[in-house]
Amino acid sequence: DDETQTDRTPWWLLLIRLLAVAAVIIGFAGPVLNPEDEERGTGPLLVLVDGTWADARDWERRQDRIGALLDEAARTGRTVALASLTDLPPEGPVFLSADAAATRLPGLQPRPYAPDPDAVTDWLQALDGGFDTFWLSDGLARDQRALILDALEDRGTVRVFESPRPVVGLRPPRFEDGAVQITGLRAAS
Repeated sequence: DDETQTDRTPWWLLLIRLLAVAAVIIGFAGPVLNPEDEERGTGPLLVLVDGTWADARDWERRQDRIGALLDEAARTGRTVALASLTDLPPEGPVFLSADAAATRLPGLQPRPYAPDPDAVTDWLQALDGGFDTFWLSDGLARDQRALILDALEDRGTVRVFESPRPVVGLRPPRFEDGAVQITGLRAAS
């Protein structure tokens, strides 16, 4: 008989097979390499967006982020209110179930103007009750930012999300020395 067959599997082949099985088991276990620190709340959640022209560039990402917040709130049974500083609800935040708030998400759109400071101040003074806030800010420095943050922190914990992308804007054009001058601005150098 020219063919020979060993009685035992070679150690190196057995080691390769064991490593392959271990890799399959670890893969199916779903390990998380970069876990996120989640601060889960229990009370109502206010999702506040600035809703200005500076948000328009990343609006789809912001809606995805809001959708993820609504999904998490639905899993934990939290009520949610959606509000935009450029289109504030006159009666204050209305807290609904996460599924009902998700139906209002497509109606939340950015506006080509800044929020009215007087309307924002009046709206903040009308807030009552305790709730947590997730604020998707456009990153622009406005006079009422500190006022908004203080009012929201009086009601509960506040997490602020700003896009890492710089905000770029143009000043109104001027006519100087026979030429049109346009000045560009950016939020970060």
